[in-house]
Amino acid sequence: VFCRSVSSDAIAGILIEACCVYKTGGTGELVEACVGWTFLPLFLSNGNLVPNKSQAIPLYGGGAFEPNVEVDDTWQRKTAFGRPKKPQISISISSISRFKHSVVSTLPSTILTSTLNIKTISLFRRMIGEIL
Repeated sequence: VFCRSVSSDAIAGILIEACCVYKTGGTGELVEACVGWTFLPLFLSNGNLVPNKSQAIPLYGGGAFEPNVEVDDTWQRKTAFGRPKKPQISISISSISRFKHSVVSTLPSTILTSTLNIKTISLFRRMIGEIL
């Protein structure tokens, strides 16, 4: 995922929901269920950007807008001391390379997209700029 924002608000971040889609047996209807969520802050409490590294973020139960839903711990692995291991999502954060700076400069000031789409969006915006 590629995220670009001009906001330097300390609470800026990415809300991540882990969902699954299943087909019901009787009607064959597709149903989406949220199995957990987490929040990835983009800034530290002192206002600096989150460092470029991999980090494990806790996974909370239910959906982001369903408070106080507990994570089902019946399936959790145990640690060496017999305590349940809390579910986490591992995320790797990195900055763009210098090579991509020219491409990123043509993107909108706020965008959230797949990294695979960056070149296509940049090319499209350059072509529109030339036409207009």
